[in-house]
Amino acid sequence: MIEYDEALRLVLEALPANALATERVPLLDAIGRFTASPVVSDRSYPPFDRATMDGYAVRLSDLDSDRPIAISATIFAGDAQRSFDSPVRIMTGAAVPVGADCVIPREEVDESQGDVISLSPKARISTGRNIARCGEDLMPGELIFPAGTQIDGTMIGLLAAIGESHPLCVVSPRITIVSTGNEIVSIDDKPQPTQIRNSNVATLQAFFRRMNVPVQRSEHLRDDAASATPVLEECLHTDLLILSGGVSAGDADFVPGVLRALGVQQIFHGVAIKPGKPIWFGYRDVDRHRTLVFALPGNPVAVQVALPLFIEPLLRRWHGSPLSSDLYLPLVGEARPDTRRMQILPGRLISGPHPGVEILKTNGSGDIRASVGSDGLVFLERSWVPGDTVRFRLHGGGR
Repeated sequence: MIEYDEALRLVLEALPANALATERVPLLDAIGRFTASPVVSDRSYPPFDRATMDGYAVRLSDLDSDRPIAISATIFAGDAQRSFDSPVRIMTGAAVPVGADCVIPREEVDESQGDVISLSPKARISTGRNIARCGEDLMPGELIFPAGTQIDGTMIGLLAAIGESHPLCVVSPRITIVSTGNEIVSIDDKPQPTQIRNSNVATLQAFFRRMNVPVQRSEHLRDDAASATPVLEECLHTDLLILSGGVSAGDADFVPGVLRALGVQQIFHGVAIKPGKPIWFGYRDVDRHRTLVFALPGNPVAVQVALPLFIEPLLRRWHGSPLSSDLYLPLVGEARPDTRRMQILPGRLISGPHPGVEILKTNGSGDIRASVGSDGLVFLERSWVPGDTVRFRLHGGGR
């Protein structure tokens, strides 16, 4: 049995060579994908001094508040930029003439004389007013997103503005999910007294959907090594295989033996955490392709814990994205550490005069509802004593 941080290091070291393969993706299909290279601005934004209101472009040094102002022309958005030689009427989004230094809103002038206007008493005149300067948002070559950024809907308009019609994205791993157990039935079935619904597959599917990594295949196997072996051989033709159940030390826990027989090299079996101690990890290399394999305990809470502790960091590293940073916070309330293993417990952030994190009430490591309403996971170390801070990992990496 190894410590968690050592186990995670071994997982990340096992990343295959095909991680960070890239492909161009149509812009609207890129939502949720990870950028494979830095995204930089192709030009200045705005690309010219832009009027931010309908009004009149003037040069302050030419103004006399007591004299009417003759308007020589009207400039619309899309018109070529010109040099300033006299005041002009200008529309929102139009290029301000070079040499003009203020746009007076129409609401602050008297337009009753047509192309001859007068300033109203409420007019506010200052250099740069109502002008968005060229390059004030972005300069040519300026970094917008680093490589490894997950694209969301708020970024699409900006990517379109800089001409990224097909962003370069990391190719996501192919995922296969396998649940095991004679007692497992579909979530649509009415279980018999000794049966349970297959919540683990739903948990795994939801996790990969949130990470925007499609699941290629999902299977369920009974606790029978002979019938499971050919199915698992097929399932190994993927990038990441996740199994749940059949991984402890019981008579029906056949998974580690079958994986070894199929040529999967074991890296570790057993991590000093609760829940999740029996976690198994390994990989198989065939024809220069590596398949990573996690065999998780069947305990639904252990599956919920394994995802942010192992699978999410792996996927972040696969996509070139930085790992999330854990917080170290005061613990509000009491806790009883386990002297054998680090406990992973649902926690809720506490604000107010004494901020920190509290551990939510749980009926043990199998309490499937304990994490509902939590903000993340508390890492309660074996050596923790009252007054120590605790390590806290936000759900979703804090995004």
